[in-house]
Amino acid sequence: MRIIINSVPKAGTHLAASVLSEMGLTKRDDVGLTGIQRRRSIKDAALDFIWPRKVNLDLDESSKSTSTLRCVPQLELIENNEFAVEHLPYSKALEQTLMRHNVRLICIIRDPRAVLWSWYHHMLKHADYQFHEEMNDPSLSLEQKLMIPILGRRKSSDIVLASLADRYRRFLPWKNSSIALWIKFEHLIGPHGGGDVELQQETVAKIAAFLGVEIDSYTIATAIFGRNAWTFRAGRIDEWQSAIPASIIKYVDNEFSELYSDIGYAPAN
Repeated sequence: MRIIINSVPKAGTHLAASVLSEMGLTKRDDVGLTGIQRRRSIKDAALDFIWPRKVNLDLDESSKSTSTLRCVPQLELIENNEFAVEHLPYSKALEQTLMRHNVRLICIIRDPRAVLWSWYHHMLKHADYQFHEEMNDPSLSLEQKLMIPILGRRKSSDIVLASLADRYRRFLPWKNSSIALWIKFEHLIGPHGGGDVELQQETVAKIAAFLGVEIDSYTIATAIFGRNAWTFRAGRIDEWQSAIPASIIKYVDNEFSELYSDIGYAPAN
């Protein structure tokens, strides 16, 4: 079985990867399906939802199929009991290709407000990322900076950032895929990150069962999520609640009003 950990960017793939590594699986860093798609033309932009060279969200299935075929050589790099980490929106063509190549997905979802806050800090710190300058622009308020990933933005004639809600919409259909396990970041993080220990162990056990791995979920959780074994940027899954301005939270809640129930979250009180 080949395994791909899949998520919207900044939703917790590193956390899930640590779990799989502790289970004895090997991570491959040379697959790069997401990166390959970023370098393709408008026909091949369907698999990229961060900064594609061109954007057309209404690609027909034949165009998506053409794009997906280019992933096959990379998929074959993944050996049995190995995994890769990707950010792949759903398409039927991709799902069928993964199925034919005995790939199973662990799809990790995270509260979009937490993803927003994590994305902001990631761009703030990394000078080689596309929106680093904007996140460090002293002339922009925090609200203005956060609206960039919420609404999406054309960085240049050939680099586009899709909106936050659109990234979730394109990821959501994986939830009903027969080859995917759908888990929440908040259930996996454990008590040191503001989560629940029982939900953490249950989620680790679900991953193990999905992969056919026999493990002690308590031992795995302890090894991965011990106080000294895993570091968090701020350590709490609810940090966004006090960090993001209320006006921005309200805006995100409005943008996700029709998505929250499907992805398993709720508007702020």
